[in-house]
Amino acid sequence: MTSRTPLRLLFDATRLLSRARYSTPTGIDRVDLSYAQALLATPGFDTRLMAFDALGPYCIGPAAAERLLEETACRWQTTTARRSKAFAQLTVWLQSAIDQSSPVIRMQTEFTGPDLSAIGRLRYRGRTPGGANDERSIYVNTSHGRLFQASVVRWLKRQQSPGVFFVHDLIPIEHPEFNRAREAARHALRLRLIAGQAQLVIVNSESTRAALQAWWKAERLPQPTIVVIPLGVADVFCGGPSVQRSPSGPPPYFVVLGTIEPRKNHALLLQLWRRLAEQDGARAPRLLVIGRRGWENETTFNLLDRMSCLRPLVAEASGLSDGEIAELLRGACALLAPSFAEGYGLPVAEALAVGTPVIASDIPAHREVGGSWIHVLDPLDGPAWLDAIRRYAAFDSVERRERVAALPDYRAPSWQAHAGAAVAAIREAFAGSRNFGSG
Repeated sequence: MTSRTPLRLLFDATRLLSRARYSTPTGIDRVDLSYAQALLATPGFDTRLMAFDALGPYCIGPAAAERLLEETACRWQTTTARRSKAFAQLTVWLQSAIDQSSPVIRMQTEFTGPDLSAIGRLRYRGRTPGGANDERSIYVNTSHGRLFQASVVRWLKRQQSPGVFFVHDLIPIEHPEFNRAREAARHALRLRLIAGQAQLVIVNSESTRAALQAWWKAERLPQPTIVVIPLGVADVFCGGPSVQRSPSGPPPYFVVLGTIEPRKNHALLLQLWRRLAEQDGARAPRLLVIGRRGWENETTFNLLDRMSCLRPLVAEASGLSDGEIAELLRGACALLAPSFAEGYGLPVAEALAVGTPVIASDIPAHREVGGSWIHVLDPLDGPAWLDAIRRYAAFDSVERRERVAALPDYRAPSWQAHAGAAVAAIREAFAGSRNFGSG
């Protein structure tokens, strides 16, 4: 491909617009923002942000698109005064005596930074409906988005333009028990559409690629080109001094990070902490649950809200910045990741990057991301998890010291490297096409 004719891209920013009210990004949010920033900044790419609403597809004007990305990045990366106060509450509790009740900090829908109403108006500023109907443009979707909706499917098929899609996982199909009732059927519609429309599919792991190829084969669908690019870790998680533990220091604690949803297996940890409270009393470590509350997980929510023996030992927080999460991880005995299923396992990479050991479920995604650096266990083996938690909480834990000593050799991928690899893959996928900017 030469640089004489720019490669025209339509990046679907529907999800980015819908996430304006959230102060902490999910893994999919991070992918969306990283790709939008990289594609807009890439020489030789003529990238426009577009979205879908009740009136149909439309393009977002250049100035509005720039502001959307700037303010979204600010919202997800900056610690405001209010959020720092919440972090201070957690810090005080983690250093307090064992009989102090834990704070519950839920701020997933609050933010005191840029004007959210102004961000909401971005979807109408510079709206150019015709700009989203350019048949010479390549459609890019990195969030799964609304690919199951009939209006979006009809538009994509009318365009007859090749697409670039990011597939994060096949969990709704492989594990429907962990999702809303309609999600398996919706995800199947997404993957069928991608099979017919994609010239390039990007996935986050070899395990996701294998699952996707197997499903397409079973469904007798086309097999587009797939490239594997591991997810990046934000710079704030990389480097920094590890926390030195002291027998006279604050009580030990563990962190579990991610949306509180059924497949994350929070219920296992809460039942284990009940056992620790009953058997160890004041000697029990603490558990910090970081993440917003998700869906169809009432049993876990009831444990968090009603189990009185957990209140001195378990704290719940959401809406924290990346910097605050990184600092909390640095002080933890370990990150606990007992998930039943993952497409990648970004918290595992983030914890390893800050130098914190990881105890994780023995699933393909965790083994791929963490390799020999993590301690893996069956997600249903409660006694093994209880034993590992006690061993890692001990001040003189030889096993934990050995894990920490090995972590400087871990190299987490960066978002810049991920975006660079994605841009290269897109250039290669369309290098021979005269209709799409090869010149």
